[in-house]
Amino acid sequence: MVMPNSEIAENSVFSDAQKKYYASRKEKTVPKGIPSKETFWLPDHSKIHEILGKTNPFDEFGAEWSAADLLLFLFPKKYRATQYEYAVKLMDFMVARGGELNYMELGDFVEKTGVSKATLYNKIVPRLIDVGMVERHRKYPDNRKGPFKLELSQSFHNYLFKMAKEWRRIVATARSKKQQLD
Repeated sequence: MVMPNSEIAENSVFSDAQKKYYASRKEKTVPKGIPSKETFWLPDHSKIHEILGKTNPFDEFGAEWSAADLLLFLFPKKYRATQYEYAVKLMDFMVARGGELNYMELGDFVEKTGVSKATLYNKIVPRLIDVGMVERHRKYPDNRKGPFKLELSQSFHNYLFKMAKEWRRIVATARSKKQQLD
């Protein structure tokens, strides 16, 4: 029988040395893989045109990507179809209201669309907040519950833009060094 480390450490059948060992292992246990709530789906870049349905998705002056296109990377249809569908509806609803929703409007959204309240509050909204697409402002900031307002945020852009900018700098530096060596 396999017991969680906390249960083993507390179980009186084990010696003090065993309890101490299992208690010390509790902090060293490494989870397997990246938790799905922290992942960002990056499919093969050569297949993006198929996924988004755009002939040249990387053309800076070509077809624009919609919120639905961007949400594919957070809630891939292949793996999270329902969450993707609800997230798109939520984004469209927020954009139509100027990028802001209070908790009452979010309740109206749930009623009108038939979106699962549990999925919305426990999966979609927290994910959008974690990646910086949405900010939650509470009426009473010290309280984890109570009235709040959701607002579209620039943090998602800032995060990815900084990563892309630094990668561009690294590539430019490497190419510059290569030219100096040639």
